[in-house]
Amino acid sequence: MDVERLKVGEKGPETYESDNGAETATVAGVDRQQSEQDVAAAVAERKSAVEHAARSRREMKDPLLVRIESLLADGLADEYATLSPDKKQAFKQEGEALAVWLHSALANGTAKPHEVLMRLEGWLLIIEGKDRSSPWLLQEAYVRARRALEYMMYTEKGH
Repeated sequence: MDVERLKVGEKGPETYESDNGAETATVAGVDRQQSEQDVAAAVAERKSAVEHAARSRREMKDPLLVRIESLLADGLADEYATLSPDKKQAFKQEGEALAVWLHSALANGTAKPHEVLMRLEGWLLIIEGKDRSSPWLLQEAYVRARRALEYMMYTEKGH
């Protein structure tokens, strides 16, 4: 391992030895308080930028995507409320990914009813206490798939 010398600030060098004692490295002293303040400022700036980007994305969402998300979420508030925080996060992320896929498939005309149904079932399986043979799950997936496909047919005809 090469010895590296860094000159930061006006403080004198400090010497550190490795675990085996064979190698040493000389590093100039670093004002830790200033460094922590710089890191905190950078984190705050990054957080602000991310929040601004998220707001911009929400404001600029495609109206069709917003409608698909509302069709998917309709009537699931009670089930969502019973989920654990980890499951809520997973359910939300999977739902958003499903909405984006469904938007793309419907816009391109490549949506197959069976595939839409299977993806909806997979998303709804995140809800605790539901399994693939649950009548509730099958019915909810069917209703949501039908609504999404009907909505797309309705918007294509220009009504």
